[in-house]
Amino acid sequence: GAGALPTVLAHHMPMLQRFALDGVAQHGALVQTAPRTFSARLGSASHLVEHALQVVLHEDTSPTAGRARVLVDGLAETVVWQRDGATLHLGLAGRAWLVLDHSREAATRADGAASDGKLRASMNGRVVAVLAAVGDVVAKGAPLVTLEAMKMEHVHAAPLAGRVAAVHVSLGEQVAAQRVVVEVVAEVVAEVVVNAP
Repeated sequence: GAGALPTVLAHHMPMLQRFALDGVAQHGALVQTAPRTFSARLGSASHLVEHALQVVLHEDTSPTAGRARVLVDGLAETVVWQRDGATLHLGLAGRAWLVLDHSREAATRADGAASDGKLRASMNGRVVAVLAAVGDVVAKGAPLVTLEAMKMEHVHAAPLAGRVAAVHVSLGEQVAAQRVVVEVVAEVVAEVVVNAP
């Protein structure tokens, strides 16, 4: 209903964010400091800004849309949103914004270099699925490990195509953010083509 937000205990752990705002890559972290209150550190590779964010009023107007009254660094703003698949359309500060969330996609290196093949945990969590074993041939983006954090499952995908060289976690294990969970070695897998007579 109007004004209702879950009153969850603030966990003070950063929620890492990666997204494109009107086509410009952004990254940062959001930390809940108290119920309805956050510290947001967002920016691009060359410019990082910290803001205090407090949600004063929140209302879902449909399952995919809503509006909120927020204080950003003490200044009141109204934000409206509409979600369309992976795209979020925002109305804020008198203009429209287009946001594409990349937070759950496999990270790419800033220098554009190829992946080192080490799949790292994106957050602290418990391993709820190990979907590959040493020796398996995997495609880039194939799901390898699933972590559970705060009752949400986060699938971790192969950073490159190749063969699984090591699996460093087991089912039920607690892992820390950035811990290497799986290693994949790049390997060209030849396709066998059979010509029918």
